[in-house]
Amino acid sequence: NIPISFNRYVDGHFIDSCVPTMSLFVDGQIDEVVLMNQLSLNLHFMMMAFYQSEGDGYKILYEEHVINSQIKLHSYDPKDAKIVIKARKVAYLNLSSL
Repeated sequence: NIPISFNRYVDGHFIDSCVPTMSLFVDGQIDEVVLMNQLSLNLHFMMMAFYQSEGDGYKILYEEHVINSQIKLHSYDPKDAKIVIKARKVAYLNLSSL
């Protein structure tokens, strides 16, 4: 087994295409910028493999503020440290419908 360096793995995946341009966009150094679309993609693949809707059991419950604990773990304030991109359509969770 060959050990994988986390930085090399993350940097190597994007360094040749998107990171230099994105670093200019966010005013950061190339080695400070990582694009996270992979997380969304991996979640979609996971859902494709494991999500089985049956009858009334088709709903998905998730925690909207899931990254807050990670931000706080690194001593930052979630209000300052995260950028939220709102969806175009707003959906509200009605707990009585669960």
